[in-house]
Amino acid sequence: MTQNHKKTQVKSTAFSILVVFAMIFMAIGAGTSGVKAATVKEIGGDLLVGVYEAPATTNPLDATGEEWIMDLLYDSLAVYKPTEGIIPWLASGWEVAADNVTVNVTLRSGVTFTDGSELTSADVVYSYEQYMSGTSIYNGYVSFINTVTAIDDTTVQFVLNAPNSDFFTKAMLVPIIKDGSADSPIGTGPFMDYTIGNRTGTDYNITLNDPNDAGTRKGGTNVEFELSHTDVDPAQVVVHIFPPLLNETGAFIGTNWSAETVLNSSTDYEVDGPNGILTIYSMSEFDYVTVDFTFTQNTFSLSVNPNYFMGRPYIDSVTFVEEVKDSAAVDDLNNRRIDVIFDNVDPYYKSVIEGANVVTPLTTNTIELRINCGVSPLNNSDFRKAVSYAVDKASFVSDTLMNSGIVGDSIIPRDNVFWYNSSLPARPYDKGTASSILTSAGFVDADGDGYVDLPDGTPFHITIKSVGITEDNYLAAEAQVVSVILEEIGINNTWIVDIGANVSADMYNGNFDMVMTRMSYPLDPSYLNDFVTGNANNFMQYSNPDFDAVMQKANSAMDISMKQKYIKDAKGILYDDTAVIVLTYLNGLQFYDGTKYDGYYNMINGINNKFSLLNVYHVIDGSLDMVVIPSTVSATSGDTMTVTVTVTDGSNAIEGAKVVFSVSAGTLSEEEIYTDASGTGSITLTLPEVTDNTDITITVAAYKAGYIHIEKSTAITVKPVSALPQLSLEITNLPQEGRFTVGSGNSTDILVLVTSDNGTVIPDANLIVDLSPSISGAMTSVSTGDNGTLIITFTAPGTTTDIYYTLSVVAEKDGYEASASKSVQIEVVGSPAPVSAGETNYLNQTTYTNETIPGTEQKTPGFEAAIVILAISIATIAFATYRKRE
Repeated sequence: MTQNHKKTQVKSTAFSILVVFAMIFMAIGAGTSGVKAATVKEIGGDLLVGVYEAPATTNPLDATGEEWIMDLLYDSLAVYKPTEGIIPWLASGWEVAADNVTVNVTLRSGVTFTDGSELTSADVVYSYEQYMSGTSIYNGYVSFINTVTAIDDTTVQFVLNAPNSDFFTKAMLVPIIKDGSADSPIGTGPFMDYTIGNRTGTDYNITLNDPNDAGTRKGGTNVEFELSHTDVDPAQVVVHIFPPLLNETGAFIGTNWSAETVLNSSTDYEVDGPNGILTIYSMSEFDYVTVDFTFTQNTFSLSVNPNYFMGRPYIDSVTFVEEVKDSAAVDDLNNRRIDVIFDNVDPYYKSVIEGANVVTPLTTNTIELRINCGVSPLNNSDFRKAVSYAVDKASFVSDTLMNSGIVGDSIIPRDNVFWYNSSLPARPYDKGTASSILTSAGFVDADGDGYVDLPDGTPFHITIKSVGITEDNYLAAEAQVVSVILEEIGINNTWIVDIGANVSADMYNGNFDMVMTRMSYPLDPSYLNDFVTGNANNFMQYSNPDFDAVMQKANSAMDISMKQKYIKDAKGILYDDTAVIVLTYLNGLQFYDGTKYDGYYNMINGINNKFSLLNVYHVIDGSLDMVVIPSTVSATSGDTMTVTVTVTDGSNAIEGAKVVFSVSAGTLSEEEIYTDASGTGSITLTLPEVTDNTDITITVAAYKAGYIHIEKSTAITVKPVSALPQLSLEITNLPQEGRFTVGSGNSTDILVLVTSDNGTVIPDANLIVDLSPSISGAMTSVSTGDNGTLIITFTAPGTTTDIYYTLSVVAEKDGYEASASKSVQIEVVGSPAPVSAGETNYLNQTTYTNETIPGTEQKTPGFEAAIVILAISIATIAFATYRKRE
C-alpha cells in the first residue's frame, strides 16, 4: 500500500480522496419501501405525541376496553383496513373446512418476538387459551371458539361451536403474546419497552373562561383565567397585568407596557393547581394579562423494535405526552413541545393553531337522532322518513360543526368503506317532501290546531331529549334546530334538556320518543345486531323480519365477501325503514408539525394508528458530511490506534449524531458513539495479529434525524512486527504555536515537521495534504525542503460566522515501518460588525482610533516562520555533520 512520492503534494478539492488513506465517500439513502417521489426517509428521531389519556394497561390479558397502544406492542393474525377488509398479518392465510366450523390458519415465517425468539403455533395456541379462560375484553372476541390446536409449528387449527363470521372480524384481531409470558406479555409489534416518566414545561399563555375576552376588565369582581395546563405548580406562577392607556379624549390608544404590574400572590391572586384556574381578585381596570408558570406532564415512551417483520419504523422511539385538554395540546404544538396531537381536537382550534398541518380523520363517529320505533307515531316508517327529510343536515355540518364533518345517511359511516353501501340514494333536506309524505300517510291536521294528527284523527305529542349546551354544544344545538323544524312541518313536540347520565338512562331503558346522541361505532359491523328483534340492546324496539333474516345470514357467513354482501343488504333495510336518522358523520381535527415529521397514515379515527407510526419519518433538513481520520494508515500487528470522526452539515458541527463503526478485522472498543458539541467522536481499534501485510477496512456511518446519513470507508495496512523505525508527524501553527484560529479573510502559516520515533528530523519525506471542506486557493506552499518540513499558508475565506476546517497530513518514507498521519482543526472566526473610530469597546473600556480598529493592524507575515526554518536548518546541518563524523 505504501507509495513512493518524490515531491510534496497539496490537495484541496471537495471530498478529495487521500491516496494513502484510500477513503471511499458514499451517501446512501435509507428506507426505500413506499418512498414518495423525491422523498428520502431516514432512520432516526423521537416522535413527541400529545394524547389525552395514558393506557390503563399494556397487558392485553387485563384489558377491559380497547386500548390503542396494544396495536403498537402486539400483532394479530389479521388486521382490518377500511378499504380492504380483513387482510393477513401474522397469518399468511387460512382455509375454512367444508363443515364451516374448522379453520386452519398458516403462520407467516420469519416473525420474531421482541426478545428475538421466533413465533410458532404454540404461541398462538397459548394466547387464545388465555383469552378463552380469562376475563379481559378479548374473552368476548373468542367465546365462540371450541378448541384451538397446534397442527405443526406453522399451522393452527380452530374449531368453532357453530359457523360464526365474528371469527374473522373479532377473533382474528386479538393480540398474540409469547408462550408463557402472561405475567409480562411479550409481543411481536413494531414497538417495545413501555417506560413511564414525566417532564416539566414553561408556559406564557392564558385563556379567559369568559367568552368576552376582548376589551377592558372592570374592577369590582374577581376574574378567572384558565391556564393552558391543569397540573400547574402554584408556587411557580407569576402574574403580570397591564392597565388601559387612554388619550386626552378618553379613546383607547394601546396597552401601556411600561405600566406593567407584577401581582402579589398572597393578596392579588390564587391558583388552583390541579384544575389550572387562576383567579385575580377584585382590582382596577386592566387590558392584558400575562402569566409565567411551570407545569408537569405525565409521559410514556416506546422504543422501536429494530427486527419488526414488516420492516422497522423510521423513528427510533415515540414519547406520548399526556395532555389535559384541547387548549393544552394546541399550546404544546404551537410551542413545539410536541410534534403531533393524536386525539380529535375541537374544530374551534383550527383558527388558533400556528402553522401546523390539519388532518380530518376518517371516522365511525356519528351524531344521530335515535328513534323509539315501538311508540306511536314513531312506529310508522313513513312518519320517520318524513322527519329525516325535514332535517337540514348540511346546515348542521356548516353552521354547528364548522365543517368538521359530513352529512350522514346511514348507520354504517361511509369512511368504513368495506361495509358501507354506497348505492343508497341520499335524502336531501326538503320540507315539502316531508309534508307530502306525512299527508300521504294520513298525518293531517284534523282538528285545525296547526299540528298534524294520527291517521285516525287522534292528536299526539313527541319529545326530543338531549343534554344541555354546556355539556355538549353540538347535540343541544341540533336538538333545538330539529325541534323547530318539526314545528314548521306541523309535528307537535317539546325539546327536553337533561344531564347526560339521565338522558342515557332514559334511552337505554326505552323511556324516550327521540334522543339526540353521539355514537362511536366499532369497525366490525356486528353492532347491527342491536336492531334484531328481541336483542337485549334493541332499546329502539325496532322489528323487521326481513332484517332479522339477513343478519342471521351475515352472522353465520364463513366467507368474508358473503358477510360483506349481507351487511350491505341489512344496512339498506334500516335505511328504507328509517330505523335511525344519522345527521352527520362527526370529524374532529388532528394537527401535526409537518416541518419536522411527515408520513402519517389517515385511517378510521385519524392518524392515531400503527400504520402512521410505521411510516412517519423525520423531514430531511440537509445532508451529513463526515471526515474519518485514523491515527495511522499503516501499523504493526497487535497495536492499538484511534479512529476519529467529525460530522458536519458542510459547515456546522453536528452534535448528537449517531456514528456506527464496523471493521473487517480487529476489535473495536465501541461500535456506536454519539458526537460531542464539536461534532467529533472517536473509538479505539485493536489491530489483528498478522504474519503478512494485510489490509483491513473500517466502515463508518453517521446518522442524525433530519439529515441524509453518510457512510465512508478507509483502509488500514497491518504489518507483521518489524525492526524498522517509525515516522512521527507534528503540525504547528505559526506564529502562535499551538493555536489554529484565524480571522475572516486573514492568513496563517502552518509548519509540518517529520521526525523519526527517536526525534531525529527526517529529510526528503513524502507529504500529502488535504483540507476538508475544500476551498479553492485557500492553501499555498510557502516553502519546502529536503529537511522534511513543509510550511503552508492558509488563507481564510471572508465570513461573518465561525467555520471549522480539518487539515490532514500523511507522511511516508522508504525504509520506515509505516506512514504517519495527523489532523488538526482550523477555526475561522467570522468578522465582527464594522466599527468606526471613536466607538467604545465596553468590554475593556477603550475607544477605537483609526489605528486600532479591528482588521486594520499592520501584519508582517512570515518572520516567525523564517526564524523556525533557520533553526531547523541549523539542526539538520549539525545532525548531518555528526553522522559524517560517525
